[in-house]
Amino acid sequence: IGGHGDGSIFSDPVSRQINNRVARTRNAVAIASTGLLIASANGLTCFDRELATTI
Repeated sequence: IGGHGDGSIFSDPVSRQINNRVARTRNAVAIASTGLLIASANGLTCFDRELATTI
């Protein structure tokens, strides 16, 4: 009985750490991708404005 309890107690923190790492990585990727999208969108709008002014 004690062995089974120790096993679950030992495995839970490990799985939680892995889940936290996966969640953090996904959040970082999502933030980076949205930042790139915003930057590219801003670059496109600025580029369009420059074209409009030059024309």
